[in-house]
Amino acid sequence: MLNSDQTRILGEGVFCSLLAEPFFHSATDCLMRKEYLRALVGYLVGIVPAAIGLIVLNVIDVGPFRTTITQWIHPIIANPFCWLQLWFFLLLWLCGPRFLEKIRMAWHATAVKSQSDPLPKKEIPFDIKEALNATSSILLGRPVDSDVEPDVPQRKLEAFGGASSPMAPKSHFAAAVLPHEEIRFDYLPDSPTNHGWKQGYPSNAIPADAIWRAATDFPGGMAMALSDLGCAIDYTIGRSAALSKRIVCDFKFSNTAILFVRVKLATRDKLKTEQGFIKFVLGNGQPFFVSRYHEWELPIEPPSLGNGWHRLDIDLIEAVNRTWGQQGWLLSELVTIRLRGALSVSPIKLY
Repeated sequence: MLNSDQTRILGEGVFCSLLAEPFFHSATDCLMRKEYLRALVGYLVGIVPAAIGLIVLNVIDVGPFRTTITQWIHPIIANPFCWLQLWFFLLLWLCGPRFLEKIRMAWHATAVKSQSDPLPKKEIPFDIKEALNATSSILLGRPVDSDVEPDVPQRKLEAFGGASSPMAPKSHFAAAVLPHEEIRFDYLPDSPTNHGWKQGYPSNAIPADAIWRAATDFPGGMAMALSDLGCAIDYTIGRSAALSKRIVCDFKFSNTAILFVRVKLATRDKLKTEQGFIKFVLGNGQPFFVSRYHEWELPIEPPSLGNGWHRLDIDLIEAVNRTWGQQGWLLSELVTIRLRGALSVSPIKLY
């Protein structure tokens, strides 16, 4: 039968041991995401309460020091203020900068509210439908509805502060829907290798009988056929378009047609970067990692346009989150577009 002191000591030892678990769990998660520095710090921080708990429980024998450690941690655990500090530190560790930012925003919002003018501000009326249409057009890079009158772009700017506002864009509203880069094929039948494209795989040279011609069923598009199905062509994205988040084009798939993108990846803390491919294939199912080629395969089901053509509007952030994001990576930049197999493709727009 345990007396009150023994029960208290047992509870304190268990508490210290449990306190270490979130740090070990978070550190292991960081290790899986290859965030080695954060993982090391997590393990080092977690070792302290774990060791104290095991010593108090007499699992680790340190002789007379056990009594000293037990007497040292009792006033800490018995103090509610120390409990609050420990849990705050746990939340700070588990949530990181986002937790601090939320605390800062809440504090700032309270301070601003207390100092705000009690008089109601004058409301500026505007059409809510117009405002929402303008917002979606800017964020998604799509033109406004065709039934909107021609002077609506100017009215939309005025709805968000007016054309005279210092924050208003100086250029025409239509500039917001222009792509960062458009990869065109208006030079055909000249080879794409003379216009920015190059051999994709070092071991698979572009065959001499490669066919490059204008797509007969899509003005401005390219039809490509390579006798070596293991051959591909790459287009390196320029710096002005490297931060693009969308790829928009029409694509005619065949049994051998594959679209790849190579992206630059970064960990959440930006301490480590890497490059990797995403392989888009026509079909359904879950994405999976191909370790042999160090790439992710992502099945897609884009809308059909008929005659084998499909409309592609690829959200690169979502694509990375569904693939490399499973290994802890985030999208940093778009690096390369790769085409392989027999296919036809329209001009490729990057937004």
